[in-house]
Amino acid sequence: MNVVQDLAGKHAVVTGAGRGLGLAIAERLARSGAAITAIDLEGELAELPDSWKRIAIDLVAANAQDRLAEAAAGHESVDIIVANAGSVPPWRPSILLIAQNGTRS
Repeated sequence: MNVVQDLAGKHAVVTGAGRGLGLAIAERLARSGAAITAIDLEGELAELPDSWKRIAIDLVAANAQDRLAEAAAGHESVDIIVANAGSVPPWRPSILLIAQNGTRS
């Protein structure tokens, strides 16, 4: 089923938008008319459309919450949030990543 919804005038914030599923979701929202704020790591944002607002944030960094406030800047609201960011090396459970060193590794 192909449901098309008019999202003109809506603002979508998509984490992990630089590639993969996050990129596909952001592209679909943009095709439906939403303004996109793409959030991902610095190196993942370079190839995204110029019409998208791009914010480089490592969401496990200490200042991530402060930086996320930038996502709403310039828009009246955030209407859609897609929490898609994250990856864990397959050889280490995520709880161990934090317990061992408190940061992304």
